Amino acid sequence: RYRAEFVPGAMQVRKTFTEPVGFGDSRMLVERVGVRVVFKQDGMLGAFSWLSVMRTLVIVMLLFAILTWAIDTVATRYLPLAERYEDAKYEFTENLFNMRQANMLEKDQVLQ
Repeated sequence: RYRAEFVPGAMQVRKTFTEPVGFGDSRMLVERVGVRVVFKQDGMLGAFSWLSVMRTLVIVMLLFAILTWAIDTVATRYLPLAERYEDAKYEFTENLFNMRQANMLEKDQVLQ
């Protein structure tokens, strides 16, 4: 929160000093005039919270799951090439037991 306030004349800064010029054989009188700016901070800047981290991660995973479901639904049902996408996405296989038996038969044939 920022707040603007009137700056009284006492807040103005007037600084006069001498500065050497060249190789130091002469001096120059410098006068700088400006406004003094004071920043005051109240409250706490921030603190780490595991609860906030966990909540954010859960929300991100939930939104990712919803977005994945929505994109897959649109791609497999409503797009012109929905059938090709569904064939590429899902690989329909036989029963796992049947696959093991076929694999064993192939190994037996190779050994003979």
